[in-house]
Amino acid sequence: MSMLLEVAGYLQAQGFGTLGSTIYLHRLQDVGVADFVTCLFQRPGMPGIRVLEMAGVLYEQPDLSVLVRGASHQYATVMQHAQDIHAVLGEVTNQYLNGVWYVGIDPVSPPDDQGVDAKNRPLILARYNVTKSPS
Repeated sequence: MSMLLEVAGYLQAQGFGTLGSTIYLHRLQDVGVADFVTCLFQRPGMPGIRVLEMAGVLYEQPDLSVLVRGASHQYATVMQHAQDIHAVLGEVTNQYLNGVWYVGIDPVSPPDDQGVDAKNRPLILARYNVTKSPS
């Protein structure tokens, strides 16, 4: 299972949407997609953590970006949703997400206004450093 699926499953369990309906992975399309959605992106992060007692990487350190979009009149709602997700992800410490051990999901930047898309919908982005066992 990939980090995005693990985090999406966690957000879904916390009541932040439904994977494939209001939570998307990798890309956000316009056709057939509601205005109010969350999209998760994975980017390369820091090198993995190695320890002397074990061959290979003990922990991966990918970067996670969370983009929240809403209708043009929903800026405050979109920002609040992004801040709520930010608070929940920032609390992930030494726990399993969908069977994978997460040392932590550490906020890098709080939810930030990224302007609007071509349909004048607000975009709010937050970034995180993740430390986790390999999936």
